[in-house]
Amino acid sequence: MWNYAELTQAAKAAGGPELFVEAVKVSARASGRIQGAMAVAFPCVFLGGLAVLGYQKYQKVRLRGRESEDALVEFLHVEDESFSAKGLDRDGPDMVGDD
Repeated sequence: MWNYAELTQAAKAAGGPELFVEAVKVSARASGRIQGAMAVAFPCVFLGGLAVLGYQKYQKVRLRGRESEDALVEFLHVEDESFSAKGLDRDGPDMVGDD
């Protein structure tokens, strides 16, 4: 807290009490804007980072899915060729044990 003598000297140096009060208001608004910007910026950066990490994970899962699909298609082609080479019919009796 300022003492009265320092306050009056600062007001006189600023060009009068009205100009001093206006300067204090402007300074307070600028300080509030900076603090408000920081309060908004940090969560935005955090959420943006989470979005980037989530997207990277999505890309990995998507790639893994494509690789699995390709492997399954390749396996099915090999099995189909194996059945054709042996002269077996795919629509034949089920061998799982349906009695």
